[in-house]
Amino acid sequence: MNYILMLTIIAAAALGLGRVFLKLGSGVFHPVFSLFVLYAAFGVAGLALLLSNLRGIRDVFHFDRASFLFLICTALALAVFDLIAIYVFKGGGRVAIFAPVTGGGSVLVAVLVGVIFLGEKITILQFGGAILTAAGVVLLLL
Repeated sequence: MNYILMLTIIAAAALGLGRVFLKLGSGVFHPVFSLFVLYAAFGVAGLALLLSNLRGIRDVFHFDRASFLFLICTALALAVFDLIAIYVFKGGGRVAIFAPVTGGGSVLVAVLVGVIFLGEKITILQFGGAILTAAGVVLLLL
């Protein structure tokens, strides 16, 4: 199996499990406090990984302002997503609906942005997969 495909599958599994854990952990606390705990844990994990890899990172590190700003934008977009997820789950939303609908929706956004704005190429089969994803999202909403 291709290394990138294997990592992608592991990432998808981690995201799915993360949504389950987020639902289980977001029912009691105020949503903003839940988001704070979530991102504090990200910070601690990130710092631990950074410190454990400092030698290798120092060898290749250089600062790029545009890349740094894109990382900040990513964090803000994910924070908005996670806060909305917490509100949805706290209000009784179901992981079995929320995760596939938001995941499928994000697939469509990513494919469109990748092709239209980033100039990425996809095959007709990959485009068909995106269409099937959209159909699956619609079916989940019925």
